[in-house]
Amino acid sequence: MTDWETWSRILDVAQDPRHRDAVQQFLAQADLSAEIPTLLDEKFLAPSRADGASGEECAYLLCNLGFAALVAGTGASAEFAIACGQVAEPLAPGSTDLELRRHFLLAKGTSTLAIQTGQPHLYWAAALERCTAYLRAIDRYLQQLPDDAVEPNAMAAYSFAGQLLLQIRRVGNPDFFGRELIALVSVALALAGRLPEALVSRLWSTTVPGTDVAALLRQTGVAAEHAMQFGADSTEHASAGLLYVEELLSESARLSDSDRGHLLQSKAELMLLLGQGPDAAAIAERFESSPSEADQRRAAAIRARHQLMEGDAKAAAGLLAGIAPTSDTLVEDWCVSWLGEDDSHWISNSEAMSRSVSRQIVGLQAIAALEADDPPGFVAAADRLGGFLVDSFCTDSAAWAKKLNRPAQQSEVELIEPIAALGEALGSLPGGTVLVQVALFENELLTAVARRSDGESIPQPAMQRVNARPMCEAHKAWSLARFDALENETHREAGVAATFSCLVDEVSRALREPLQELLAEGVEQIVFIGDDAMNLPLHAMRIGTEDERLIDRIPVSYAPSLNVLRASIRRIPTESTGRAGVRLGVLADVDFPDGNANVVASLLASEPHVCRAADDADFWGTVAASRVLHIDGRFQVNGRLPLESVLDVGDSDVAAADLVTRLRFAHCDVVSAMASESSLATMARPPGFDLAAIMLTAGARSVLASCWEAEEDLVSTMTRLFFEHWAQGTEPGRAFRDALLALRSARPSLPDHRWAGIRLVGAP
Repeated sequence: MTDWETWSRILDVAQDPRHRDAVQQFLAQADLSAEIPTLLDEKFLAPSRADGASGEECAYLLCNLGFAALVAGTGASAEFAIACGQVAEPLAPGSTDLELRRHFLLAKGTSTLAIQTGQPHLYWAAALERCTAYLRAIDRYLQQLPDDAVEPNAMAAYSFAGQLLLQIRRVGNPDFFGRELIALVSVALALAGRLPEALVSRLWSTTVPGTDVAALLRQTGVAAEHAMQFGADSTEHASAGLLYVEELLSESARLSDSDRGHLLQSKAELMLLLGQGPDAAAIAERFESSPSEADQRRAAAIRARHQLMEGDAKAAAGLLAGIAPTSDTLVEDWCVSWLGEDDSHWISNSEAMSRSVSRQIVGLQAIAALEADDPPGFVAAADRLGGFLVDSFCTDSAAWAKKLNRPAQQSEVELIEPIAALGEALGSLPGGTVLVQVALFENELLTAVARRSDGESIPQPAMQRVNARPMCEAHKAWSLARFDALENETHREAGVAATFSCLVDEVSRALREPLQELLAEGVEQIVFIGDDAMNLPLHAMRIGTEDERLIDRIPVSYAPSLNVLRASIRRIPTESTGRAGVRLGVLADVDFPDGNANVVASLLASEPHVCRAADDADFWGTVAASRVLHIDGRFQVNGRLPLESVLDVGDSDVAAADLVTRLRFAHCDVVSAMASESSLATMARPPGFDLAAIMLTAGARSVLASCWEAEEDLVSTMTRLFFEHWAQGTEPGRAFRDALLALRSARPSLPDHRWAGIRLVGAP
């Protein structure tokens, strides 16, 4: 219960610097929430304004509270601080100083939230936007600021921007932040150009100790402009990135040999984008004899790009084959990107803002195979591009366990070449099934449609590539809108629905034509393959009329990789006539029989085995023995350290690292986990890392999952409808479709974004 009497006293003293420590101590111990600033305004500040206090005084008070709360450095204190800034905004719209303070409070609060929550990606985008707004406000008011206020404001702005960019280097992925990074770098350098040179020199040397802020801004600019290479304005972005490179190289006396080499290779890649292939290849040749294997591989990748530009796909494929990464290399790159132990690892990593060279090479192999009309090569490269981590979980559990200092059981999954896995999967599925492989490479969507030919299980992929930049931007907008609605505990239905509709439009635009052709040919079932496919609501894409979706026509399911699909299909399912009475395991965060688990038990006529890690000495054996496992909890993804994610089921919380290394199902037909995925849209999670993939690699045949948080009433209804059909002998893919059609028929006004995150993963 909120102690408003104490809050009243805190408001009385918060303006006095002498009581700053007391205010900070109170806020550090208080039960803070984002709702409190609004309530403080309603209960105390609004009456104070009615008695003659100014809006400016109230706004200063709120900002002071926000800054005092940030000292605690927690997620709750950051949300409180952000709310303070938002409530203060309309109270003193004409105050320059307050606008600057409020912008800084919002930016600092958002970045603190990103660090503390372990879910950084979407918060970082907002932090970059707010930092840019802060710099723009300083630029706007530069002539109005008193002389003694210019340097402190500029110092605070550049210090925060530098620290923020160092954090972004740690998080990586300029593809995701490209536009925000470009805006921040542009406004920061433009502002520096309007400040006295002596002042800028002093700012650069003191804002972030040990860091050349000017170089940091331009290096970030290079990566961000490179990330925006696709689309109508790609040449403009490449030119801007090249300008930053030239500015940095002109100061070569201050560069280390490593930084200079890195910049030269970036220059070559940008020149390729500008059509200057021969010059780019000439730069790359300088690094062929480099003692660094990474430099050699990056140089070879540049030469291969040049060969592709020249139309010599076979030469490019041959060159890439000589430098192709192993599965171990791909996993090691993933670890470098996602499993750093402390900030120094990221800050000292010169590749932190670059795409993984290994991933670049695999993507280039896929494109070279596509252009050389080499279906097996394309399928193999596309599968490794999207499914390497999941396959590694299958085969390298002992290595993962050793890395994490945990016990492990040996996986029984056998990996075979993707083209063989494709053929076996097609041969094991009913006629009329097609597999659609989807891999995203540098914002190009690479797809292959495979089906049996003349009754034989010989895959014949039909390949294509499309510009996926609009789809990526729409996915990002949807992720931000959904996440914002969740964090603010409001549906904001109109905005969320609109952004999701834009995403579905872009997905449909990219894939509708080949899928409509398949439907016209009488296809009876589609399985989408690849981690990138699992990120997209492909079963919700519009087909035919405005109100018709792909799932309305045929069953649609997903699989993270070809080998995982093959392994799922090979697992012998329970006979359709014997599904009543199967062993039911339950992981729940409520006392059984409350909740959906009771419904599943009733439909299956099963005695539930409630699994609680805190109580069951043979917890892993109890879970592994389940033929159906029902999970009622949340999979809380740690965006920075994925294997520290937790499956939150009350007093039975289970670490993701243990799920990856210890869980091996004896025979599991279905894992029901619609409520258990992260509440973050999957663009914000590590590639290849979600609960569905973990359960499939542990031996489950099929998983009911959701890409984003599904609402409780939908989870309850879908759980009941699915198991009603499944218990009667219907195959999982058709049971899922029948359940979803029944749900939507009963609720015709249900917006797409409410149900489109739910999908069936694994054997259809």
